Amino acid sequence: MRSILTDDFPESKLSQPQYRVKVERDIYVKMRDGIRVAVDVYRPDTQGTFPALYASSCYQKDLVYLPAVSTFHCRETNDIEWFVQRGYAYVNADARGTGKAEGVWKYHSQAEQSDHYDLIEWIAEQSWCSGRVGMIGESYYGSAQWFAAAMQPPHLATIIPFDAGADMYRDVVYHGGLLGMGFLTWWHFNLRANHLYDLPGPHPPNVMKWDMVYEVLKHPAYDGFWKKRSADFKKIKVPVYSIGMWHKIGLHLRGNLMGFEELKMPKKLLVCYGEYVGMKWPFLIRRRSDWRCYGGMTTGLKITIQGSWRNCQSNSSSGTVRRSTGQKRNGP
Repeated sequence: MRSILTDDFPESKLSQPQYRVKVERDIYVKMRDGIRVAVDVYRPDTQGTFPALYASSCYQKDLVYLPAVSTFHCRETNDIEWFVQRGYAYVNADARGTGKAEGVWKYHSQAEQSDHYDLIEWIAEQSWCSGRVGMIGESYYGSAQWFAAAMQPPHLATIIPFDAGADMYRDVVYHGGLLGMGFLTWWHFNLRANHLYDLPGPHPPNVMKWDMVYEVLKHPAYDGFWKKRSADFKKIKVPVYSIGMWHKIGLHLRGNLMGFEELKMPKKLLVCYGEYVGMKWPFLIRRRSDWRCYGGMTTGLKITIQGSWRNCQSNSSSGTVRRSTGQKRNGP
């Protein structure tokens, strides 16, 4: 944590760990269509109820043991134990058709979006949950938050989409209407390889059977295939803290900016520049004794976000943006 703080940051004001972490792995939760999704639950090892954080992706929850370095950039959950030690439950899920989840993965499909609704409501019903659920995570985890919030699960309190494209047609594949396959082919190949090569076979026939590249080429125009994969900001009814990076303009940043512009709910936007790796996010999330909320917005999750790097400030109020002109910090 020290490496992402400025030299004069008052570390004494950061929250301190209070709880040991209890982990329950490979819990299977049945979705509305009968498919079972696998989740790991991290929670304080004590009695009581706690607000929960929910994250979901196609990157296999079992790989969270990997170090958060650029070699394993899919490690985008942030530091799970950091939150749990400070009084939050954390549910990390395999998206359907990935990891240990049943079904067929189809890149932010309607079924996957419905799964977010079902899982959020399942979390809220657990004996260890206070009934308040927020979402967290970067990249795929971030984009999933837009879709989950648009489903309007009753117990979703807030989302923090970080590096989160929202329109898969314009943000990921067809920039300005021009096909850009470099990232997609590399990303989908690696995703398949991580599932088929990392674990010894034989593999179930559903694992990575959906051909994303083929489906993208079949849909060169913005049609129903892409409309299902574009977040409807008008349907989002929870406070949002949208966080992006200037150098992610070719994949994520447009979603963070468009979301901030179009959302009608309480909202904040933080855009940073500079290098970062894995869990060294350019901001700190810290719990305070006065139970303040995300960015000062009322969510019930009672978290405050504080800018950390000199070049990343989050002093904006709802409807405004502040961009720091500080110098980029050298070193780790």
